[in-house]
Amino acid sequence: FKVFARLHPSQGFPSVSLVVLGVLSILAGFVSLGMVIDALITTRILVQFIGQIGAVTLLRRRVPDMPRPYRMWLYPVPSLVALLGWIFIFATTPPLVVAFGLGALVLGVVCFGAWSWKGRTWPFDARDPGERTVTPY
Repeated sequence: FKVFARLHPSQGFPSVSLVVLGVLSILAGFVSLGMVIDALITTRILVQFIGQIGAVTLLRRRVPDMPRPYRMWLYPVPSLVALLGWIFIFATTPPLVVAFGLGALVLGVVCFGAWSWKGRTWPFDARDPGERTVTPY
């Protein structure tokens, strides 16, 4: 988001980002450190770990011939075991922490959707879906 890239006119630091992080830190100060750590871990499980498992599975199914730097032995068993483990950890956390994690995920999806719609990028671009290509890194 461009607003977070705005720099302080004379000092050159990202002022808006710093203010937002400061406000979030102040809000986090009103709950226990354990709750903050649990909430951050839960959010990371949802967004990064479970998201990566889904993305790897989608990529392997949609672009099976793409060159890959390594092979996953016994695919998809390791992905399923990891998914079950992350779901177990997520499900055994306190409900308030789960609600925070889900709320952060929903907020992220909404922000991504608004950003994509405004910039006319995927999934709101004008190209034909058949034109999409995957660029290997």
